[in-house]
Amino acid sequence: MNQFENDFRHSSIVAWICLVLLFLTLFLVLRIALLFNNLPALPEGEFVQIAQAMLMGARFDLRMAMYACLPLVFLAVFKHQILNTLLRIWILFFASTFLFFGLIEMEFYREFQQRLNSLVFQYLSEDYKTVVSMIWQGTPVLKYLIVYLLGLAIIWRLILFALPKPKSNATQLRASNILVVFVLVAVSVLGARGTLRSGPPLRWGDAYQSEHMFLNHLALNGSYTLSKAAIKALSSQEFSHAHMIETEIALSTTRSLIKTSTKHLLTMADHP
Repeated sequence: MNQFENDFRHSSIVAWICLVLLFLTLFLVLRIALLFNNLPALPEGEFVQIAQAMLMGARFDLRMAMYACLPLVFLAVFKHQILNTLLRIWILFFASTFLFFGLIEMEFYREFQQRLNSLVFQYLSEDYKTVVSMIWQGTPVLKYLIVYLLGLAIIWRLILFALPKPKSNATQLRASNILVVFVLVAVSVLGARGTLRSGPPLRWGDAYQSEHMFLNHLALNGSYTLSKAAIKALSSQEFSHAHMIETEIALSTTRSLIKTSTKHLLTMADHP
């Protein structure tokens, strides 16, 4: 194995680890900010339960980080400036989205005592102009905007550090590099599950382990709960549209299923 190949594979692993840690750090900072933003709801003396909530939250954070960093595993095989640019944009998109959700969740939780969920879509779909007006007048939008822009600047600098410009364009399809891809994919899938148990992956119900509701909420991830709510809303909408048929067709189909040759339909005239 030559030095170039070793550096090639090593740098891709380092980039993957650095960006996973970037997302985990971002979520940790947002969770700590949510905690300090709701100190009155924090139970006194429950340090063990607080630590458990933070650890459980880290597992949900890991799920989101693994989904966001999955394309990075291919850096072990392909090394190209165009790929690096696309991956930078990809990571910046997810990081900026997670940061945005985390900041709006500060006010959302203060108002509703819930992590981001389907209420977001409900309010925006009913009267988004009124909602936007209330947000502008009732929340420190400019303060959050400044924090958001500063956060984006720091995140971008860290992305550039983790994904530097490659020294040369190359493709390595050797067995060792392909093995690295399989290992990173396996680790990503395991991390995206959030648990080592067999069966379903980590779910929102796993966060509810305390008698204190705030700690249960603290153990969740706002981006996770909002994405689950979005998927559920889209799937239910598609289901409803896919099964909507005309009233007369539905009535005749139902009658054909339950009516036999020995039965006849009752009319409103005969049986008002």
